[in-house]
Amino acid sequence: MATITDTQRKVIDLLKHGNYHISYFRGIGTRFTPSAEVIDSEEKRVITVSTATVRALREKGLIAEIKRDFTHTTYSIK
Repeated sequence: MATITDTQRKVIDLLKHGNYHISYFRGIGTRFTPSAEVIDSEEKRVITVSTATVRALREKGLIAEIKRDFTHTTYSIK
């Protein structure tokens, strides 16, 4: 398995130890840029994470898509 950065480990630990998910906004054209945040079960933001962190966790197979709509994707721990 590839090395995990401190930031990636922090996000994984949050996802493991609670009812948290990653909300990933893919952006719309040039007006709204992509963003990501860890949210709790009440849809409240816990921390903001970079989209690069989400992509890296997805590519390493540590998170999985659980919900998708037009502009948003929700990820959870595998």
